[in-house]
Amino acid sequence: MTSTQLTETDTMRGVGGALFAKTLMIIGGFFWALEGLAGIFNGNIFRPVANYYDISGTTWGWVHLSFGILVLLAGFAVIVGQTWARVTGIILVSISAILNFVFIPWAPFWAITIVAFDIWIIHALAVYRPLSRDTD
Repeated sequence: MTSTQLTETDTMRGVGGALFAKTLMIIGGFFWALEGLAGIFNGNIFRPVANYYDISGTTWGWVHLSFGILVLLAGFAVIVGQTWARVTGIILVSISAILNFVFIPWAPFWAITIVAFDIWIIHALAVYRPLSRDTD
């Protein structure tokens, strides 16, 4: 039979991966919000190659700003160690992956990169188990 105990290296790898995922949520949320502000103040900033969707640049700006703020706040809550924030983070980042997939006509390289990061963040948040703190 195999042992289910984690080695110290496995534990540190999980902690490091989770910290990186949390940091990516905060930075990603910040950039989403900036991208949203750019879309709100200049609705023509998002110029798709073709008209796949009937959505204005300003609408995309509001979507990006709102969602960016939510992801940013969830990232901070996950850093603080709130269990509900990990679940919320997984849900928000899943929605982020879907929204970025829809955003591919406007910024293909950026959107595909963010979808890849989102998938990685979902994995890191899902498998991370915080160390229990013993009070001796």
